[in-house]
Amino acid sequence: MKHHVVSIGISQHQLAGNNLQYAAKDATEFFKLCTSNLKDIGYSKLLVDSEATLGQMRSAIGTELLASVSKGDALFFFFSGHGAQGGMATDPSVALNYLVPFDAMMTMQKIDVAAIEVARRG
Repeated sequence: MKHHVVSIGISQHQLAGNNLQYAAKDATEFFKLCTSNLKDIGYSKLLVDSEATLGQMRSAIGTELLASVSKGDALFFFFSGHGAQGGMATDPSVALNYLVPFDAMMTMQKIDVAAIEVARRG
């Protein structure tokens, strides 16, 4: 069994008004904790601030991680940053939850860049 670690923290956003204080630090500390204490590390990825673009997050989670994981492996995933929630256009009773990347253009009304969908619930 391999242990896979993905840790993402976004303190500094492309739009400075969306910055957070400790997100990158928390993600870095989580990554260090896991990689220094777990044995048999498989895939490991730390993305902080400008490294955590939509493309890099999709690649890390959707391509690189998936290619590395086998049945019986363990995944340790950490995200510290902004999230967003929106309704599904075809069914407003379904909420979609998203991780917001560094390069999202966020305003109080909308997010102009697609984000990573993480869960669906009704």
